[in-house]
Parts: sequence; C-alpha cells; structure tokens
Amino acid sequence: MRIVLTLAAGAVLMGLGSCATMSEDQCLAGDWVGQGRADGVAGYGAGRLSDHAEACARHGVTPDPSAYYRGHEQGVRQYCVPGRAFRVAVSGGGYANGFCPADLEQDFLYAYADGRLIWDAMQRADTLRARADELRAQAAEYEQDIRDEEYRLANEEGLTDENRRTIRERIRRLRRDRDTANDQANALSYDVTDADREVSRLRSRFIPVYGNW
Repeated sequence: MRIVLTLAAGAVLMGLGSCATMSEDQCLAGDWVGQGRADGVAGYGAGRLSDHAEACARHGVTPDPSAYYRGHEQGVRQYCVPGRAFRVAVSGGGYANGFCPADLEQDFLYAYADGRLIWDAMQRADTLRARADELRAQAAEYEQDIRDEEYRLANEEGLTDENRRTIRERIRRLRRDRDTANDQANALSYDVTDADREVSRLRSRFIPVYGNW
C-alpha cells in the first residue's frame, strides 16, 4: 500500500520550517529529550531540530541532537498507532511513507486506509450537498427575476406589443430554468441521503474498532 504525502489538518509535517519554534524559556530549559518526544508525538519529522536550532541560536543555546533524536524516536512510536492513523485520515490529513518505524507502519497504513474510506464518503456527501444548495440558490434567483419581469409587465408604462412579447418570453425561459434547477436539486437530495447513509454505515463499522472521533 502506498500513501502519498498531502498537507492538511493532522498531516505528518516532514521538516516543516517555522520561525520561533521554541520560546526562550524552552531553549534555556534544555529538555531536548522532551522536545524531541513532543515533536514526534505531534507528527513532525526529525528535521524539525534544525528549526529549533535556529530559534534557540537567538538565545545562545545549542540543541543536543543525540537527546533530541532519542526523544523523537519515542514520540514517533507514540504517534504511529492505529488509532492515530485512523483519526488523521478521517480529518483529511496525510502520511509520508517511512515516517513510522517498519514494525509499526503496516498496521498504521491499514488503519489510515480505513479512515480514508470515511473521509472520502464525507467529501462526497459534502460535494453533493453543496451542489444541491447551489442549484436551489440559482432557482431562487430565477424566481426573483420572474417577479421583477412580471412587475415590469404589469406596471411599466409605454411598453409596445413587441416589448410585452419579449418580456413574456423571458418569463417563460426563467420559469423553465427555475424548474430545471429545482428538479436537479431535488434529484441530488436523494444522492445526498445515500451518501450520508454511507458515512453512517462506515461510522458504525469502525467505531467498535477505533472508538468515536
């Protein structure tokens, strides 16, 4: 199974740089085992140490790489558990192959794939729902245009017979477009219901395995 890195909420952020990754107090405390562990648990790669080195250099502090890497390895092993993999995937996060140790990665990837099933199902439901809402909004705009044209037909002075024919034809087209948009929205509502049911089915399937999320 091959999982490609994507940057999203909860993703494994391999070497993501940042200014001031550590405060002055953290730098001076010198708990590099604890910092490495915290970074590993958060899903950061070991390359984050270079960001910490830059942040702490401002305060005259040099990291202890050996201690940091030791703590980072501990943190990574806490991160690389099936429950975390599942939650990362459900939230739309990504995973970079090789981040987890070999003895943990297979189970991590299996759980990640399970979470992606729910993420994909939720995305489909959201996409369908958004399209249905868009169509209903279009129908509402057509309805307002119809009312404007009807008001114009009834109240505007000086309209010629040709003007009136043109307005009536426009009203017919708007009614047709309104009805089409409403019909399409109503048809999509059935797809939305099916998609929501699929999400619920998957939740029922995986909650006993990974717990609620």
